[in-house]
Amino acid sequence: MTAIYFGMSAAAQKQAVSDSLDRTYTLVADGIAARKAKELAKVQDKYVTNSALPSLQADIDALAARKDTAAGAVFSLKQASTNAQKVLEYLNTAHAAAAEGRASAFDNAINQINILVGSRGADLENLIGNAAPGQSGQRTMAISTGATQVVVALQSLGSRYVLTDDDNGRLYTPNFLSQTLSMGGAQIATSQLSLVSRDGNDVSFTDGTTTWNATLDTGGLPVTSSWLYGGLTGAGQTQAIDDIKASISIVAKAVVTLSNTNLQSEIGLSTLQNQLTSLGETAREVSDTEAEELAAAKKAIETRYSLMTSNIAFAAQAQREVIGALIGEDSVTDQSVLDIMGTAYSG
Repeated sequence: MTAIYFGMSAAAQKQAVSDSLDRTYTLVADGIAARKAKELAKVQDKYVTNSALPSLQADIDALAARKDTAAGAVFSLKQASTNAQKVLEYLNTAHAAAAEGRASAFDNAINQINILVGSRGADLENLIGNAAPGQSGQRTMAISTGATQVVVALQSLGSRYVLTDDDNGRLYTPNFLSQTLSMGGAQIATSQLSLVSRDGNDVSFTDGTTTWNATLDTGGLPVTSSWLYGGLTGAGQTQAIDDIKASISIVAKAVVTLSNTNLQSEIGLSTLQNQLTSLGETAREVSDTEAEELAAAKKAIETRYSLMTSNIAFAAQAQREVIGALIGEDSVTDQSVLDIMGTAYSG
């Protein structure tokens, strides 16, 4: 009997050939799987490298940062507008107290204003807060609200006056919370002070023992404590009413300005939000499109290599069947096709 594997039965030869084909098929299948993995990685890298999403995300991040800044400006303007309206209400209360000669109620209203407005902070913090004593705090600011820039004229809306001693140049500043006047390190209650005379901003006052001559510089609003109006009596009362009226005029104008500016800033912020929303929608659409394209490209690769693997498996099976037929013994002659061919050849 002529055999492919000498010394082996036909069944053993058939198994040996089948094992050899299996090893060959495994090597080919592994090679195909490696090529498929490499091609899938390549197409993945291509979509990552060429994706428009990183650029869109950078634009979104930058726009979001601008929106946060604009939102901070809008908040500051809105807070200033709200507080200015409250200052106007306190001034109306002070006006009524001045007209009725109620010094305590007058000082309380002015005190509430100073508590409300506080002190000016940095940048956009507390736009109407008190500046240094004796300073109006007038300034013009260009405030960016993202999509737009608004220019607003500001000033302090509190009452932070200072008295400069005519003799030695010392500065005397009030503390509205404690109702005292700081004089050379000493805190003298304003209830112990009385006005001797006043001519415009030139004032003379005493604590009953010492008399001082000083120059008055108002800060923010042109209104002071009641003791500098002679306790709201005589000419002092008239001066207090005039100063309150002037203050009301300043604050009323500030309320309109801040309200208009706040409206403009909110429009700018809304525009930014619309842009951010639109950009976000664009990013989602691009993400969906790229994901669909990548999935389609990967599916095409998977399908192509799946067909390739199936074809090779089919070919391997066909080879098994052909070789099995060549090796297998015929039931009549007890010889395989190869045996018959070998006999004829050796004939």
